[in-house]
Amino acid sequence: MVDVIRCVAIDDEPLALQVISKFCNRIGNIELLTYSDPLVGLDVIRQTKPHIAFLDIEMENMDGIHTALLLRDLALPVLIVYVSAHEEYLKELFCTEPFRFLSKPIERKDFREVFHSACRRIQSRSA
Repeated sequence: MVDVIRCVAIDDEPLALQVISKFCNRIGNIELLTYSDPLVGLDVIRQTKPHIAFLDIEMENMDGIHTALLLRDLALPVLIVYVSAHEEYLKELFCTEPFRFLSKPIERKDFREVFHSACRRIQSRSA
């Protein structure tokens, strides 16, 4: 049984990271690390092995799809949740085996639904 859900959010928009942080704080029992640089975020993911990675798609240094491909190369069982206003990339996302997609602006109800669904998946893996 997992007591604390470890999450990493990578987005170059400070407001998006603030919203994800706020929603996580309201849920509780979550360790959230936030990064605006995908390369730094990937290094942290290698070290901390989070349960969930929230990834923006369009970022300056490296897009979220490439970030997710590198993440998959690490062979970690992290659940990828894309958080983006760019739904035109939906077909491209499948090669990274994402768990879910959240549209920006993120609605609290949608975030809670995705998060709780991810928790159920994580708990079933640890049982």
